[in-house]
Amino acid sequence: MQRSNGGLITSSNTIHHTHHLARFIRATQAEPSGIASVIEWGGGYGNFAKLFRRLHGGAPTYVIVDTPLFSCIQWLYLSSIFGRGEVELITGVDTPIAKRKINLVPITAVEQVPLTADLFVSTWALNESTPEAQRYVVERDWFAAAHLLLGMHDGEPLIGAACQGGAECLPVGELMPHQNYVLRWGNVSRTPPAQALGAPRTERDSPRLRWQPVSMQRRRPTRDEIILGDNLPVLDGLDDEGFQLIYVDPPFNTGKRQSRRSLQTIADAEEGDRSGFGGRRYRTRLLAESSYADHFDDYLAFLMPRFEHARRLLTASGTFYLHVDYREAHHCKLALDEVFGRDCFLNEIIWAYDYGARAKRRWPAKHDTILVYVKTPGGHHFDAEAVDREPYMAPGLVTAEKAQRGKLPTDVWWHTIVPTNGSEKTGYPTQKPEGILRRIVQASTREGDWCLDFFAGSGTLGAAAAQLRRRYMLIDESPDAVAVMRARLAASAESA
Repeated sequence: MQRSNGGLITSSNTIHHTHHLARFIRATQAEPSGIASVIEWGGGYGNFAKLFRRLHGGAPTYVIVDTPLFSCIQWLYLSSIFGRGEVELITGVDTPIAKRKINLVPITAVEQVPLTADLFVSTWALNESTPEAQRYVVERDWFAAAHLLLGMHDGEPLIGAACQGGAECLPVGELMPHQNYVLRWGNVSRTPPAQALGAPRTERDSPRLRWQPVSMQRRRPTRDEIILGDNLPVLDGLDDEGFQLIYVDPPFNTGKRQSRRSLQTIADAEEGDRSGFGGRRYRTRLLAESSYADHFDDYLAFLMPRFEHARRLLTASGTFYLHVDYREAHHCKLALDEVFGRDCFLNEIIWAYDYGARAKRRWPAKHDTILVYVKTPGGHHFDAEAVDREPYMAPGLVTAEKAQRGKLPTDVWWHTIVPTNGSEKTGYPTQKPEGILRRIVQASTREGDWCLDFFAGSGTLGAAAAQLRRRYMLIDESPDAVAVMRARLAASAESA
C-alpha cells in the first residue's frame, strides 16, 4: 500500500516474513524459482505463502498444515488475493493435493494425505507445537524435504534434530534476539534426526496425531503448590485428569516473546479499562498497527496449546473457566469450541461492575466475560446448592422466607471490584475479587478436589480454594506475582 507522500505502508508480519526469506536466499544462494513444492507447518493467516508465491514468479505446489480454524482463515485470505481457483481446502484422502496451487491441510487430516516437498518451512510454529507434533514431523524427515527454512528459539531440541540432518543454525540478529534460523539447501549428508527428540514410538503404541502433547514422565501434585515459571512446560509435566477445576485469567502480551504480540497497552486516564500499580489507568489496543489477522494469529497461537493442556488435565467431571474481557471473548470462544467441542460449552458468565471512568462517545464497558466449558457434556459436577446466595433485587415480590434465604445467582454476576482499602487488596494490578472465585469453586468442586490456575497473578483462586478446603496449584512466570501469592496464602493459612 502506498501513502499519498510516496512512502509505503506494510505490516510488521510482512516485514518479518520478508526478512526470513531474504536471509534464507542470502545464506543458501537459493533460487526460489527452482523450488517446485513447499510444505509450511503453521501458516498463520497465509502471509508467508503469499510472499513466497509472488517471489517465486510461478506457481509452486504449496501446502500449509495448520489447525482447522486457521485453515479456514487462510482460505478466506489467500482466495481473496489469488482467486478461489488457486486455493484448495484438503479434507482427506478424497481430496488429492492440487499441483501448482495452494493447498490447506487441517492437522486432523494430515495423516490421510501423502505429503512430500522440496522445501519445508516453519517460522516458529513447529517450535511452539506440542512434542507429539514435533516428533511427527521429525520422524518423517521433514516430509522428505531437501531444503529447510526454520525459525527456532534458543536451546530448542529441534535445532539439534535439524543440524544432525545437515542444517546450519544462524542467529536472527537484532530484529529478533535469542532466535535462530535453521537452514539447509541442497542434497547434503543426512542422518536420521529423530533421536534428538527421544526414541520414536512403535506403531503399536503410537496414537493418531492430535494437537496435544505426548505423555512423558508426568506427575500429579500431592500438596498445595505455587510455581514460578513458564506455564507451558509445567503443564506438559502434569499427569492427565488431575484437576477438577481449572480457572485462568490470561494477561495480555505475556510470555518470553512479548514483543512479537500485536498487543499494546496505552496510558489513558479517561477511557482506560484496566488499572495498574499506583492507580494508573490503561487502555489495551488489541490490534496495534497490525491487521486483524496478525493479532488473531499471534494471540491464539499463544493460547491454543494451553487450552489443549487444560482439557487434558481436567477430570471427566471437571470444568474449565476462562476469564477474558469483551475484546477477546469472541476469538477465545471459537478456539475453545475447537478444543473442547461446542457440545462442551456450558455458560457465558457476565461479571458486571461499576467503577472507573466513563466513555463519552460509546456505552461504557463495565463487564468481563467468563467462558465455561466442561470435559464431559452432562457428566460434569455442578452443585447449585453449595453456592452462596444473593439478595433478591425486589424482595417485596417474594415470600419473607425466600427473601431471607436469597436467590441462586444467574449467569450475570453483579459484584464489586476488590475494594481499594479492604483487607483483601494485595496491590497486584489485575487482582480479581474472592467472591467471584469463591462462587466458581463452590459450584464446580467438592471438598478435597484439586484446582489449577496457570496464570495465577495474585493467587485469588488459591485463596478461595484454601478457604473452602480444596487443594490448589498456582503457576505464574512473574516473580512479583509469586511473592504476592506466597505472602497472601501464608497469611490465609495462619488465620485459618
